[in-house]
Amino acid sequence: MENSMVIVTKEVKERFPGYVRRANVIARQYGYGFATAYQFGDCEKIISRTNYGWRKNTTDEYVPNAYRANFGWKNTYYQNAITIVQIKSSLT
Repeated sequence: MENSMVIVTKEVKERFPGYVRRANVIARQYGYGFATAYQFGDCEKIISRTNYGWRKNTTDEYVPNAYRANFGWKNTYYQNAITIVQIKSSLT
């Protein structure tokens, strides 16, 4: 079970609510809304974080609304926030 990443879906929320709840608590402690995935490990921390916003298809860099409105709205996509949290495998 070590180092296996679990993406939080509706089914995972129903089957393992304790792990999802713990991952969300850790995400909120670091100032983020909720965990989109979690991984088991020896300590509890944020592994990876990607902010939400518009990004270029070609370079994956963040673009502001002014750029999107004037130049590149066809070359952009919306990226949802992604937060990957490491939690301990035991909930004790």
